[in-house]
Amino acid sequence: MNKIVEQILSIIKLNMSEYLPDVSSDQLEESGKAYYMNGWDGV
Repeated sequence: MNKIVEQILSIIKLNMSEYLPDVSSDQLEESGKAYYMNGWDGV
């Protein structure tokens, strides 16, 4: 599962640098913390 989370964070960072170059992680809520939910969450 750590590999999946690492890949998701990598995609987020890539997209932030491409589409939001003027926004840094510390400017985001909770320093840009990403939450992972699977099919069992919210059941």
